[in-house]
Amino acid sequence: MKYESWLKKSGAQNVLLCERVIKQQDIEKADILILATNNKSVNAEVAQKAEALGKIVNVADDMELCDFYFSGTCRTQGFGVRYYCAKVEIIGFRE
Repeated sequence: MKYESWLKKSGAQNVLLCERVIKQQDIEKADILILATNNKSVNAEVAQKAEALGKIVNVADDMELCDFYFSGTCRTQGFGVRYYCAKVEIIGFRE
């Protein structure tokens, strides 16, 4: 796997990075799933199976299927942009 060395360096434990077809067993073992395939229907199908098992899910390309989001903020000259999933909002900052 191309991310194996990064994962090892991170010190993360109990992390399974699947660069293959996901199996029901993978879903059952996981507590949290981050789905980021290039196939929206696969992401939705896996999210539905995971949700049925009470798992916490983030689907990279579909905010409606997410239980949580990864956000980011970019600041410059008194204003900023906050983004998460497919939503972007302009926010003001006090300098």
